[in-house]
Amino acid sequence: GDLHVMYTGNYADVKGGVAIIDLNTFEVEETIDFGVGVAGFDIDSNGMIYVAMSDYDASWNATCGIMKYDSEINAVINDAQNLIFEAPYVVMGFYIDSNDRLYLPLYTTDNINYEDPDSLKVFENEQIVKTIETGNGPQMMVEVEI
Repeated sequence: GDLHVMYTGNYADVKGGVAIIDLNTFEVEETIDFGVGVAGFDIDSNGMIYVAMSDYDASWNATCGIMKYDSEINAVINDAQNLIFEAPYVVMGFYIDSNDRLYLPLYTTDNINYEDPDSLKVFENEQIVKTIETGNGPQMMVEVEI
């Protein structure tokens, strides 16, 4: 098998990507360069890996969203120019459940100009199906089954 290791870059002149390591040889066999800063990723049941883009333009304005690549062939499907979802502010990470629903926590420092500040977006088939209001600054989550 392979281990996919995300590297963020420095959010300036070094951009993020994924190093794909062969777990038999412990060698990097391939890299995927996204050309933007990245902040998290998760995989669905079909081997599609969703990637959180969290970058800045030349004026240090946040440019954020969700990209995707196919882990079977290591090919980018949705890059920064073809985002699945363009976020209004920082995307730190997200969660994909066993039903392939993607949960995306969003927060912004500008609650006046964003329609759904401090919310959790729920996606099915890459479409928003629900927005859930959360506490201030949602960032991470974990599913608990007891």
